[in-house]
Amino acid sequence: MPKFRVYVIELSADACNRTDCASQRTGKPHVYVGETKKTPEERLADHLAGGFTSRPVVRKHAIDLLPRLYRAMRVCKTRTESLAAEARLAARLRRRGYCVFGGH
Repeated sequence: MPKFRVYVIELSADACNRTDCASQRTGKPHVYVGETKKTPEERLADHLAGGFTSRPVVRKHAIDLLPRLYRAMRVCKTRTESLAAEARLAARLRRRGYCVFGGH
């Protein structure tokens, strides 16, 4: 049975140039939130390699995974479940003052 995971990647400060950027106000890092059938490490490598599923903001600005922000997330059994978990985590991080990319 497939397993899906939610992951968070720290991005460099120049990932966002909005004047009202939450991270500029709070000092918290810019992050990308995603979900994958792969391990977070494999998915980060995919982003960095470029290609169809790579997100430009990650390819250009990725620093590293931030497991402390997603470690407590459980593995999901379906893509639908993982997409909902991804959206919840992104919303929670936004409320905490992170500038969040992804998190569909």
